[in-house]
Amino acid sequence: MGVPLLKLSKKSKTKIDQAKIILSVLCLLSDISLSDTELTTLSYFIVYGLTEKTKSLILSGKILKTEDSLRNAMTKFRKFGLIKKNERKEDLLADQISFPLTDVFGILIKVDNT
Repeated sequence: MGVPLLKLSKKSKTKIDQAKIILSVLCLLSDISLSDTELTTLSYFIVYGLTEKTKSLILSGKILKTEDSLRNAMTKFRKFGLIKKNERKEDLLADQISFPLTDVFGILIKVDNT
C-alpha cells in the first residue's frame, strides 16, 4: 500500500510572506517558538541575505525598533541553530533555512509513528 498524501496549497503575496510560511512549518516541526516579528526578521535574512544592509533595512523599516532588539533576535536564532558563525566569525544562515525561494516551493513532510 502506498503512503497516503495530503496536498495543501497556500498563496503568498511576497517572497517575505513565502519565507515566513516555510519558516513557520519548519519551526512547528522542530519545536522552535518564534514570534511573528522574529519570523519576519529571519525571512528578511533569507530573502535579502544576512548582511549589515539587511539589518539596517529591518531597523529602518521598524520591523525591530532598536539595535538591542536585533541583537537579542540574533542571539535567539543562534540558540536554536538557525544561524551560525563561519570560520571568520561571520553570521550565516544555517543549512536548514538556507534555501532559494522560487515562485513555487514544495515541502515534503513525513510523519512516522513507528
